[in-house]
Amino acid sequence: MDSQNYIFTKAIKKILAIEFISNLAILIAHIAIPWWIVTVGGVKDIAIYGAALGFTSFCALPLLSPIGDRCEKRLVILLGLGLFLFGGGAVALFASHGIYHIWGLIAAGVITELAHALIQPATSNIVTELADAEQLPAIVAKQKGVQSLVRLSGPLLSGGVLAFLSISAALWLHVFFALLALGLSFFLPKSLNIKPAGSGFAQWFLELRQGALASWSIPLERNWNIVNAVSWLFAGPAIGMLVPLKIQSLHLGGWWFGYTEAGLGVGILIGSFGLSNWLISRLGRYHVRVAAGIAQGLMLALLAMCENPLLIVLLFFLTGISNSALVLGGVTHRMLARPPEFRSRMMSVSMASSRLASSGGPLLAGACLMYLPLNNVYFLFGLLSAIVASALALTPGFKGFMSLSHAEVSNWYGREYPQAFHIQFK
Repeated sequence: MDSQNYIFTKAIKKILAIEFISNLAILIAHIAIPWWIVTVGGVKDIAIYGAALGFTSFCALPLLSPIGDRCEKRLVILLGLGLFLFGGGAVALFASHGIYHIWGLIAAGVITELAHALIQPATSNIVTELADAEQLPAIVAKQKGVQSLVRLSGPLLSGGVLAFLSISAALWLHVFFALLALGLSFFLPKSLNIKPAGSGFAQWFLELRQGALASWSIPLERNWNIVNAVSWLFAGPAIGMLVPLKIQSLHLGGWWFGYTEAGLGVGILIGSFGLSNWLISRLGRYHVRVAAGIAQGLMLALLAMCENPLLIVLLFFLTGISNSALVLGGVTHRMLARPPEFRSRMMSVSMASSRLASSGGPLLAGACLMYLPLNNVYFLFGLLSAIVASALALTPGFKGFMSLSHAEVSNWYGREYPQAFHIQFK
C-alpha cells in the first residue's frame, strides 16, 4: 500500500509540475506576443490576432475534447505539448530573425490553441483516474494553487525579460518551458480508462446537443449564459487586447504590461483564498455576485482616466478581486443545480458562449478604435460590461436561487425543469 501511495504521489507531482511549467510557458507567450504585435503591427493586427485565436479556442475545445476519452492520455498530452513546442518555436524564430508577419503569427497561434485544447482536458482527466473520491478535492485544490502561482509569477518573469532583454528572449524562454514540460510528460503513467471506439463521435455530438438544449430550455441558465457572454464581449478586450495599447499610449516599457497582469493575478489569488467567501458570508451570495460584476466593469472604465502606471496596476488588482468574487459567487451553485450526468455538457455550453465572446470582443474593439480614441473605447467597454452584468439581477428567479443553501440547490434544475433533461432525438 505504501508503494502504491508513493507511486501515486510521484505521478500527481509530475502532473502538477507539467501544468505549472506549460501554463507558465503559455502566460509568457500571452504577454510577449501581444506586446510584439502592438509595437510593430498596431491596433488592426492585435484585433485580428485576438479574434482568430478566440475563434480557434471556441471551436477546438469542444471538438477535440473527446480525444482524451478515446486515446491514451499520456500520448494526448505528449502530442499537445509537441504541437505547442512547434508553434512556440516558430514564433521565437520569427522574432530572432526580425521577421514580423501577422498571418504567420496567427498560424502559429492557432497551432498552440489546438495544443492547449488537447492538453487541458487530458491533464484534468488523468488526475481523476489516479485519485479516488476522497483524494480528489485535495488534488483539485493543489491544481488551483498552481494556477494562481502561475498567474502571479508568469507576468513578472515575462515582464522582467522584456524589460532587460528582448521580445525574442522572452519567446525562447517560452520555448524552454514548453520543452521542459514535454520531457516530463514522457514519465507520466498510462491511462486507466479509455472509452471503447464503439461509443463513437456521433454519440458524443448527440450528448453535446442534449446538453445545449437543456441549457437553453432552463430560463435561469439561458439568461445567465447570455449575460456572461455579452458582459465578457466588453470586459474581455479591456482585460486583454486593450492593455498593451494602453501601456504603449503612455510610452511605458513592456514590463508594465507584465505588472498589470501580475496585479490582476494577485487580486484573483487574494479573492480565491478567503476574501470572496468572507464577503459572501457577510453580504450574501446574491449581492456579492451582482456587485462584483458591476465593480469589475467600473474598475475597467476607470482605466480610461488613469495615466499613472501604479494606479493602473492597482485598478487591475481590484479587477482581479472583483473577478474572483464574480466567479466564486455563482459557480458552485450552478454546478450543483445541474443534474450530475449533465454537468460536464452544460459546463461546455457555458464555456463555449464565453469563447464566442472572446472571439467577437477583439473585433468589436478594433472596429471601435477606428472611430474613437483608446480611452473612450476603454471607458465605453468598461461601462457596458458593468451595465450588462447588472442585468443578471433582473433575471426572474435569480435572487431566490442564490439564497438557497448548497443542500437545497443540489439538482435544483432537475427538480424544477425535469422536461429539459428528457429530450429525445430520432
